Amino acid sequence: MKAPWLLLCLCATAQAGTWLDRAEVVAVEPEMTTLREAVEERSCHRAVTRKTAPADLPGADIRAQLRLRRKRCAWRRTWHEERRPRGYWVTYEYRGHRHRRFQKEAPGDWIPVEVGLDPLMP
Repeated sequence: MKAPWLLLCLCATAQAGTWLDRAEVVAVEPEMTTLREAVEERSCHRAVTRKTAPADLPGADIRAQLRLRRKRCAWRRTWHEERRPRGYWVTYEYRGHRHRRFQKEAPGDWIPVEVGLDPLMP
């Protein structure tokens, strides 16, 4: 029941000599695009290092070693890719003829079409 009301509203916006009708959608093909985005990730780990104690340190044996725990971090760049539709190639049939057009949104079972009459010139 919504379709006739919608068409009446849309017809008011059409130019003189044209009117809006609806056509049946026969096929829909998404046209895909790949979005690629850099993602910075920080990864950290704890590292244990051993260092020989300086000889002049009071009470230190020359063979003594110090254990140092340090947090080591590094930045790493990875890439995130995502495929999504850029738009849709829509094949529709209007009064026995097939037509094709590109549109941003996915259509339903029917799409509005603008129909016009041009006078023939003798």
